[in-house]
Amino acid sequence: TAIARAVQFQLYLGFGAEARQTLRAFDQDQSESPVWIALSFLMDGENDPTHHFADQAACDGPAALWAVLATENLTTGDVINTGALKLSFAALPLHLRRQLGPVLIEKLLAKKDLATARALSDAIGRTMGQPTEAMTLANAEMDLSEGTAALAEEKAEAVLEHPGPNHVEALISLAEARVAQNLPISPDIAIALEANLSEFAGTDTEPRLIEALILAQAASGNFAAAFVGLSNHPDRQETVWQLLASLAADDVFLTHAVLESDQVLPEISDQTKTTVARRLTGLGLPKPAQKWLESVNAADPLLVAEAALKASDAQTALSALKDVQGDVATSLT
Repeated sequence: TAIARAVQFQLYLGFGAEARQTLRAFDQDQSESPVWIALSFLMDGENDPTHHFADQAACDGPAALWAVLATENLTTGDVINTGALKLSFAALPLHLRRQLGPVLIEKLLAKKDLATARALSDAIGRTMGQPTEAMTLANAEMDLSEGTAALAEEKAEAVLEHPGPNHVEALISLAEARVAQNLPISPDIAIALEANLSEFAGTDTEPRLIEALILAQAASGNFAAAFVGLSNHPDRQETVWQLLASLAADDVFLTHAVLESDQVLPEISDQTKTTVARRLTGLGLPKPAQKWLESVNAADPLLVAEAALKASDAQTALSALKDVQGDVATSLT
């Protein structure tokens, strides 16, 4: 009974490793030991190797909360009893809400469940003064999800003013916030992100760190490095091409946007392809622009006509404008 009380008190304090050490030191095998061991890993922000709470996210009661914490890659298709999760979270002591809240919020944002994430944040904010750095960054992630990237940038910069254990997460949030606003990034940010790669190799943070580095390299003008990084992270291709079309210097833009006749276009949205084509046309390069426009569904007829005229292809221009009305179309005709 004394050992059980000690272990429970250590878990109440959020000391997971110490709770496991106590059980090992006294060679205890009590009926609640599997639950305590699973909780001990989750308290320390680690993956639970015992998978004790597997498939319990839809359950009533506290199991829903611990199951979400124990799920390594939460997806939009995972069923969660959000009511039970919020009630269980509100019942935790404040120090555990502050400790576990940022991790829970990050997992819920990965599931695109912004409403529940915001509810957990509110459950912490109502009972605490100055938020912790981890909570500040969790709020920054919610700001990004809500489309208020400027607020996310402010929160990330506030954490970076006081270097500490959350420094890398703040760098990642800052890079994501600047890119979301289509704003350039200081090369120092990219250098700082790259300097942390070796330290976080093999951790859960590594994939996000690498993706943030690719974005920071692009937004700081180092597109050569960013495109090399895309070979292992093609899901960031759309963003890098958007940054190239809007932020790159002309010579850098042309290096990547002027394609060989047999070169395959990247798998990006029609909107971004159109942005690339429009900039090429504006720079007086209609032929490369036409290569991009040819792959766009329902391309802007005014842009098609403008590129065609600059390429001395009056027939294509007239064909593009045959159903278009307005002063611009008339002037092009």
